[in-house]
Amino acid sequence: MTNKITAALGAASQGAVVPFVMNKRQVAAYLGVCEKTVDNLRNAGLLHASKYRGLVRFRKSDADDFLELTNSRGMAI
Repeated sequence: MTNKITAALGAASQGAVVPFVMNKRQVAAYLGVCEKTVDNLRNAGLLHASKYRGLVRFRKSDADDFLELTNSRGMAI
């Protein structure tokens, strides 16, 4: 599992196509955090998620907004 996350991070940093809608594992890799951190960010209202047919999904634009927020405030994830 760690290899998949590392591969996803490497691909994202090299300009690979990132899906428009991601699951928790994908958004964790995109943000460079663990899945538990994604849960914590979602529960705190810092990262928006949607449910579709009972599955939690994250839009890339919401992840990008979160990254901009943390960078503009100098926050560490």
